Amino acid sequence: HNNHNNHNSKSNNNNVSSGQRQFQQSRNDNNNNNHYQRTSPIPQSQESSQQSQYQRSGQHQNKLSYNFVTLPCDQRNTYIERGTNIEKSCWKKIISMLQAVRNRPTITIEALEAAIRDYNNGFRGNLSNLRLILQDKSNPIDVGKIMKNTIPFIIDLVLDTENIFYEKERIPFLSGDGSSIVHEFDQYIRFPNSKQNYQNKVQKCSQFIWFTHHQVACLLANAFLCTFPGRNSCDDQRQIPSFNFTALHTSPHPKSQQAKLTCILHYFERIRLEQICGQNKKYSWDQVSVGYTLEELKYDFSWEKDVTELGVVHIYDSESITDFHNQIHADFANEQIGGGVIGAGNVQEEIRFSVSPECILSRLFVRYMKPNVSLVIIGAQQYCSFQGYGSEFRFTGDFIDPNAIANCSQNSNRFYFDTHMTCFDALFFSTSSNDHSTSELLEQHHPQNIKRELNKALSAFCINWCSKKPIATGHWGCGVFGGERELKFIIQWMAATVSEREMSYFMFSDKRTGDAVKKFIGVVESWGGLTVQKLFNLLSLYRDHLVECSRTHGDTKKPKPLIKFLTEMILAE
Repeated sequence: HNNHNNHNSKSNNNNVSSGQRQFQQSRNDNNNNNHYQRTSPIPQSQESSQQSQYQRSGQHQNKLSYNFVTLPCDQRNTYIERGTNIEKSCWKKIISMLQAVRNRPTITIEALEAAIRDYNNGFRGNLSNLRLILQDKSNPIDVGKIMKNTIPFIIDLVLDTENIFYEKERIPFLSGDGSSIVHEFDQYIRFPNSKQNYQNKVQKCSQFIWFTHHQVACLLANAFLCTFPGRNSCDDQRQIPSFNFTALHTSPHPKSQQAKLTCILHYFERIRLEQICGQNKKYSWDQVSVGYTLEELKYDFSWEKDVTELGVVHIYDSESITDFHNQIHADFANEQIGGGVIGAGNVQEEIRFSVSPECILSRLFVRYMKPNVSLVIIGAQQYCSFQGYGSEFRFTGDFIDPNAIANCSQNSNRFYFDTHMTCFDALFFSTSSNDHSTSELLEQHHPQNIKRELNKALSAFCINWCSKKPIATGHWGCGVFGGERELKFIIQWMAATVSEREMSYFMFSDKRTGDAVKKFIGVVESWGGLTVQKLFNLLSLYRDHLVECSRTHGDTKKPKPLIKFLTEMILAE
């Protein structure tokens, strides 16, 4: 364990040294290919007491750990054979069933379905979306290769799980519990031009975990074939999302669902061609890594006291976040990371995770996000081009990510794609209309809700270890979550300012909000010296205005728009 937030403290220096010694010992003892930190198993008495409440009744008796991911090949993944009282290994059954499918002269969907149903008793449907993809001759993907090349490759990855992940390897759940976990990060990850002069102002801790491309592909292959115990649906008791692709395979099959599955199939085919067929001659999949870090804000920030002047913001009317490279891309996340990416969702987060499937892996080990927590994904490249949104989302072909490969440090043979995505969830409000009533605005402007959103955005933008890339964001939480667009812009501007980052704000062709925001920015620049503290206090005055409007007119008369109110208050001084 290693604390990244108070580097100047003596106690932290001691922790760093201890963490580095622990890492170096594990590195000497273990294969370099498995490059997340080895962690000691939970003491038997503690693990047993935690497991007992997670054992499944019926045929399967999976002893699911509370603190660590249970891999399909884990010895704890067992079942009771029907008609007997004999406990047997689920993994051996998985291997037997998939090996039989793999050995067939021609792999069929029916054989694959039968195997999955046999080892996963929660898989009650069929591979209907895969079947429809194979029947769609207009699909941009080469459907002829799916059953001939891609599916065998996915099966091979699953069959090789034990070699890729040693039995004693434990993947911890990341939950934001006040601790900092660093998995090999201090040894060889060094981001250039990282500045940390705001660390005394914003107290955070980070939990890092890194996987090679080989490991990511293996875990996603297991999810594709639904081999993870207890992960067909969300587990509210353990606060973990689903991970098996059960719903994606079996849910009602509009075109947008097939598009998501097509993106994932294309990802596997790209990986197969690059690594197995040697199309990527420069880097092996055991050299390139993807990182996942849970960023936790340790204390509520004192917004009412911060005298930092508002930072630089750029407004883009019709461009997309993904059009801009060398910026930290915002993911408008769900509390359950990835939202409905392997279910029925097809909006901003689900689309982004579909075209960059390495992001989906975060669902394996990231618990439901707390109010003071966000997730940053490093090195997840985009594999697919696409068009459309919602039910109109479609896969359109291959995409070559233009971001450069970066060396993790000068003396390291590890690399990552220089991409950063910060995932943060907004509060859910009862309306998805952009025409909010006074009572609805009062709810959003409640001081507790304002501070929650400010602190959430700060946890996502104030990334201590990352270079000063701008934040590329937009109408966070303003779709089905019902957020008020002008308020969400102000909140993110304040958070970007405290984080000492420029902000690129994308209006997604929202002319009304774009015009109001651009006028307000001009007023702020002309007025000069507007601070976070002043803007926070003006938000409090706007709530007073809403209270007065509600008392006088109820919901029959609209209050002034937020930006107009703020502009008038600034110009009046």
